[in-house]
Amino acid sequence: MKICIDPGHGMSNRSAGVYDPGASHVEDGRRYDEADIALDYALTLDRVLRDRGYDVFLTRQNNTDAAPVGRRAIAAAQQGCALFLSVHLNDVENDQANGTETLYDGAENRDLALRMQAALVQALGLRDRGPKERSNLAVLRFDGPAVLLELGFIGNDRDRNRLLSPAARAAACEAIAAELDRIRKVASSQEAQMDLPEGKEADDDPTGRTHYDPGAPAFATAARQDRASFTGAFTALGVRDSFDFEEFAAVVAGWGLTHFTANELLKLGSQHYGAGLCGGRNSLPPKTLWPEMQQTARLADAIRAEFGRPIIVLSGYRDVDYNRCIGGAENSQHRRFNALDIANVGGTTSEMHRIARRLMEDTEFAGGLGAYFSRGFIHIDTRGSFVSF
Repeated sequence: MKICIDPGHGMSNRSAGVYDPGASHVEDGRRYDEADIALDYALTLDRVLRDRGYDVFLTRQNNTDAAPVGRRAIAAAQQGCALFLSVHLNDVENDQANGTETLYDGAENRDLALRMQAALVQALGLRDRGPKERSNLAVLRFDGPAVLLELGFIGNDRDRNRLLSPAARAAACEAIAAELDRIRKVASSQEAQMDLPEGKEADDDPTGRTHYDPGAPAFATAARQDRASFTGAFTALGVRDSFDFEEFAAVVAGWGLTHFTANELLKLGSQHYGAGLCGGRNSLPPKTLWPEMQQTARLADAIRAEFGRPIIVLSGYRDVDYNRCIGGAENSQHRRFNALDIANVGGTTSEMHRIARRLMEDTEFAGGLGAYFSRGFIHIDTRGSFVSF
């Protein structure tokens, strides 16, 4: 899991060859610049994360690295980062303004913002200004989980003095790292538990709470329906190049889906993406099977509409080799491209399961419904008769 740390401002941030200090404050003849403090935090966080085994990319490592604001999220994507953290300090004319806040863009990033905000407030002890949604920040246009951390107000004496403390800086970076550890643990645990043979649920979770973490980049899905995003999402993962994505996207567009894209329906399963025995063993569905997915995709769309919160596809098609490798049932509906394993963001897995059951008991969507509550996902297919397992 590679993390991008973006220390705000710096050289060529807004104008080529011009140093941008960000917000500044002068106190007793000494000048404090946002860019310097943000860099101190970023370098400390870099060391903390590397000590914990993370791969880290810094958009700038000093005051001379050119880092145009419009290129930072792009650079992070090019470096293969899975999560983006931008570090800043706040400033307004009123020096009484104070506190920590976390900015995010889009509902899919709210959970990550809540997590980072809670971690920073606890570590720094500053006023909790909460997470705030912002859609106009270039650094948050990262194709994956991303937040901007406003540590505190540079013009407020209490905030500034606290942020300048080496102990506070160390505590904040350790708190961020600990939260990323939790996200990584959830992602790793879920990846290991997906792609189970149908009907192999071992331990039910009576709370039915979701185990899906929207901050876990292992479950990011590509939403754009174009050749470039398809290539980035699939070709590099060992699937055949001959798949005609544009034609598949056109077919899916004719299904009238509101909440799911062609890319999402092509998720190949966690073990395909891993480095284990089944890594790279799956392939994309042959054209003859594409129509088989229509009714199941419409069912997933109907579940999502009633659920009212994001639903993520974890796996769809399994070819014979991959299905055998993961121990799937020989007659698995995944082999027919007629099944989806789906997880939810917010609400509970049991709530999603209840909605699915009601819809599937209707003959229009009759099929197989598998409950994997302890793993935070359900299996759906439209085989023609209702079966619960």
